[in-house]
Amino acid sequence: MAICSMTGFARIEDSAPAFDWVWEARSVNARGIDFRFSLPQGLDAIEAEIRKVAAERFARGNFSVTLRIRRADTIVRHRIDREMLEQMMQLVEEYRGDADGEIRIESLLGIRGVVEPLPDDGDSGDVSDRNARIVDGFVRLADALLDSRREEGAHLQRIAAGLLDEIARLTAEASRIAPVRLEERHAMLRQRLGELLSGDSQMQEDRIAQEVALIVARGDVREEIDRLDAHVQAASALVDGGGTVGRRLDFLCQEMNREANTLCSKSSSLELTQTGLDLKLAIERLREQIQNIE
Repeated sequence: MAICSMTGFARIEDSAPAFDWVWEARSVNARGIDFRFSLPQGLDAIEAEIRKVAAERFARGNFSVTLRIRRADTIVRHRIDREMLEQMMQLVEEYRGDADGEIRIESLLGIRGVVEPLPDDGDSGDVSDRNARIVDGFVRLADALLDSRREEGAHLQRIAAGLLDEIARLTAEASRIAPVRLEERHAMLRQRLGELLSGDSQMQEDRIAQEVALIVARGDVREEIDRLDAHVQAASALVDGGGTVGRRLDFLCQEMNREANTLCSKSSSLELTQTGLDLKLAIERLREQIQNIE
């Protein structure tokens, strides 16, 4: 199964004997799912149907969908709201007073609501047939948008797989460095203890042993490396498996970053610290890409 990006664009144009239309859809990343439809007046009835079509195809993202319709003929019938027009004329007479000049009828007809286009019913063919054609166009638009998101998702899948390989390599490098540094730390502590014990025979050896064990434990990063390995393997399986995996990958990135932080804080060598910082950078780059995965 492929990975889908949450970013995509699609456009569908079609026509009928009396009208033609254009569907456009854009999607960007989001924590959940949100559809915003901009439909011409008189087509609100199809929103529930197209919303269902979209919900069947998409799980996450912020979607902006626009429909534009143009009549094939140039004759558009209008209706004049005579009652509203008369009210406007009365208001003009009431407030004009002694002002010079006259109010032209064109100015009053330009007021919103005085003149409105008639619903597109009779001369545009059967309304139900028109709506069915438009909904069919939206189905094709949704499929095209899904293809666009899958194409971008394939690109993200390759990037994520490469970054996971880099994180695995850096984890292996940290695993190689850590035992060497741990042995060096043990040798340094033994040498220092020998110096302390030779100078003060009254020191309690049990207490010294406890302190040494605590210091050594604080510098042991083997658990962090093991957890990093496990997280990388889990993330790789999600990326290879595809599907709606964005949230789970984001969680694993948080866990990997936590382990890399702990590794850096425990490090007692410049080499291991640098490897930990490289790990943090690679994990952050992975997290940025994952934000666009559905």
